[in-house]
Amino acid sequence: MSRSSSGSSSEEVPLNWNSWIRQTHRWLSIAFTVTVIANFVALAQGRTRPPWVTYSPLLPLALLLFTGLYMFVLPYATKWRSGRRTD
Repeated sequence: MSRSSSGSSSEEVPLNWNSWIRQTHRWLSIAFTVTVIANFVALAQGRTRPPWVTYSPLLPLALLLFTGLYMFVLPYATKWRSGRRTD
């Protein structure tokens, strides 16, 4: 099996930050939902929970904040950038 000299992995798949951020946001929302459900299951058992169970949803939630803010600002930034050009 030989590889062509012109084909590298970075040329085959262009890096699209917007789709990468959106996909990350989707997976983070799934992780956040799972940690919240786990928190409620631990709460329903009636025993004392370790602190990491209680605080486990905070990391995905913080990352969701940043990815969500990026996606919220993106249309405004695109509009601002396209309005500033003088071709």
